[in-house]
Amino acid sequence: MTQVTDATARSTASPQNAEHAHIGLTFEHVSHWFVSEKDAKLVLEDLTFQVPDQQFVAIVGGSGCGKTTALNMVAGLIKPTEGRVEARIGEEVISLPSHRLGYMWARDTLLPWRTLQRNVEFGLEVRGMSKAERRARAGHYLEMVGLAGSERKFPQQLSHGMRQRGSLARLLATEPSFLLMDEPFSALDAQTKGVMQQEFLTIWEEERRTVVYVTHDLTEAALLADRVLVMGQGYLAFDIEIPFERPRKLDELRFSTEFAEMNRYLYDRLLDAQSGGRA
Repeated sequence: MTQVTDATARSTASPQNAEHAHIGLTFEHVSHWFVSEKDAKLVLEDLTFQVPDQQFVAIVGGSGCGKTTALNMVAGLIKPTEGRVEARIGEEVISLPSHRLGYMWARDTLLPWRTLQRNVEFGLEVRGMSKAERRARAGHYLEMVGLAGSERKFPQQLSHGMRQRGSLARLLATEPSFLLMDEPFSALDAQTKGVMQQEFLTIWEEERRTVVYVTHDLTEAALLADRVLVMGQGYLAFDIEIPFERPRKLDELRFSTEFAEMNRYLYDRLLDAQSGGRA
């Protein structure tokens, strides 16, 4: 059975994508308090881990354990009270926040007054890309997520699943080095969620960008990730490598004996973490 391992030394870098060959993410002794007039709440305690280039890392844990706080630190939206969060491309340390990091939320944030095409173009427009270039790139990613033919529709004319596809296309169109994702498929029905998981994974396996993916869903974490970080209350309890080969066909993997064993293993580790245990 899979063992708890320090997976931080393993790189999934591919020679086919040399541009992203040395990206790294580091949390070093990160602690954070949310301070109010009445008290201070410790939400992260001495959090230390690394994410190698092109690795898909999922962070799981109970509500309020600090998952999204950690993700927001990567995005540069929160600065840690103590410690260091660093994103690096080769020898270059990225100043956070940065356009090299893309963020996707559980609910789509499409602008209702823009068509789907113009929503996907938005980040490219902000960066000053020419109309022809951004139209071509947006069209490419809309086709990639299965929305070719819906370019002229407004968000209110689309199902929730289609809006999330549009949000994914917008995220990918800016071609960030890091994909930061906070439960992006959690609000979808089971069937649509399964389709979106496979579509996203297929795209990721082609492009291989570094992913930090927050989820409450252990099954989703095991299906998608190379590695799962299991959080206790504010601390990293277990760092688990997922052994399944790529490319993955999720409809086959999710019903395999090996996957059932991994899913149970993650569940047990989550229970351990919620009881204060750690590796």
